[in-house]
Amino acid sequence: GETGCGKTRLIRYMCDLAAQGSGKQNMLIMKVHGGISEDDIEQVVKEATHLARVNKEHGLDTVLFFDEANTTDAIGLIKEIMCDRRIQGRPIPQDIKFIAACNPYKKHSQEMIQKLESAGLGFFVTTSETQQKLGKIPLRQLVYRVLDLPPSMRPLVYDFGQLNTTTEKNYTQQIVMNHLGR
Repeated sequence: GETGCGKTRLIRYMCDLAAQGSGKQNMLIMKVHGGISEDDIEQVVKEATHLARVNKEHGLDTVLFFDEANTTDAIGLIKEIMCDRRIQGRPIPQDIKFIAACNPYKKHSQEMIQKLESAGLGFFVTTSETQQKLGKIPLRQLVYRVLDLPPSMRPLVYDFGQLNTTTEKNYTQQIVMNHLGR
């Protein structure tokens, strides 16, 4: 789903429901980006493992949420964690649930691509000459800098889609009314 469509908020809301007002932390969020390494991911899995041990005593599941998972070169390790329930070959306890959100593979308009190329901003090589591609699409033509998901993760994808203008307006009005207590 698009940035800001509510993926993280939905996961947080569901975890709050699962905690049943206990006030216990049952969710860790890893904000993934191009600078995230396998070591960073291993560290957050260790934290989630510790939290899961504590939560198990209270009958709570623990969720580790990889936000923007397809923005790191370490996507293969995220796949190993989520699909194989292993990290660097070692098993991960069953007490941890994994969720990942991905940025969409959305291409800039041709007009925007031309503007970016003519403005400079690192676009010294035309898109037809670049080596960095997602399939046949140059990465610089994408709205988000994303990497291809490993094939074993693709069946797990759910497309949130996008709200139409009327629905978005209705949601916004409802949120404001709830906030104002009316």
